[in-house]
Amino acid sequence: MIYLVYGYQKPLVDKRIKDLINQQQIVINDFDINIYDLEQVMIDELLNDVMTIPIINEHKVIIGRNPFFLTTNKDIKLDNNYDALNRYLNNPNDFSTLIFVSYQKIDNKNELVKLIKKVGEIIEVSDFSKEDWPNVIAKLFSNRKVNISKDALSLFILKIGQDLSLAINEAEKLATYSDNITLEDVKALVATPLEDDVFALTNALIDKDYRKALKVFKDLKIQSHEPIALLPIIANQMRFMYQVFHLAQQKYSEKQIVDELSAHPYRVTLTLNKVRKIKEEQLLKVNHQLAQLDQDIKSGFIDRFQGFELFILNQIKAGNYGSKS
Repeated sequence: MIYLVYGYQKPLVDKRIKDLINQQQIVINDFDINIYDLEQVMIDELLNDVMTIPIINEHKVIIGRNPFFLTTNKDIKLDNNYDALNRYLNNPNDFSTLIFVSYQKIDNKNELVKLIKKVGEIIEVSDFSKEDWPNVIAKLFSNRKVNISKDALSLFILKIGQDLSLAINEAEKLATYSDNITLEDVKALVATPLEDDVFALTNALIDKDYRKALKVFKDLKIQSHEPIALLPIIANQMRFMYQVFHLAQQKYSEKQIVDELSAHPYRVTLTLNKVRKIKEEQLLKVNHQLAQLDQDIKSGFIDRFQGFELFILNQIKAGNYGSKS
């Protein structure tokens, strides 16, 4: 059987997957379940496992997390063998259950998504809509008799995304700290996701703060974040800056930019403050250099960590960032 399970709230999606496995007509234990992160490994690796006959038991479950190629996310580029995936979907075996798991919106126009819908089952896991989410979070604080400022609430939502379990844990931590939460409290106490660290790195480059840029990168290195995984996130941030820059040039208001890009207001506010320092051609040039660095690392032309540090140094040296003249 083939499934595509998706939803914004990771705990609810993961619970649905467990329920799905338990509902199978066969006995599945942990040794029969293999999980692949498709943002990190090629689809061929997953397919090889799917098509390999199990040795110990009669059936196995293969889970492919983060199938970016089934979503509206176009920022990650992996040279996947989608023809092989297409062939398997059209002729699946009976000893493997394949489950794709996404925490992002899927692309219903995608041909592979259409095929999965035809040969398998697509399951949307939803509880709170994206529009309801700010009210849900605000209620977490009001139920604990805690006041939280508007800007602090915006940053809190930006940091925790739509992970309800994480939201509850972080709200509880803040409530223990104070009954009047400020923006500085959220900055200091709420865990910083990887995207925030990348945002800090990008901002340091824009501000020509060489020391901070290298420090953030070295902190990410200590946390075992691979440059090859950071590059798409940085490219996405640069692309987002370009979109905000372009819309601002067309005299879009801040609210119109938020609506046009379906972005978080706080993220748009921060980005608008930064793009005023950048020229359009500079953003395009850096995006090209990121793509070249990605290619050089994957081809083994340059060491991944050395290449990334050189990229940072070259941006400062070339003056690709800084105030407009």
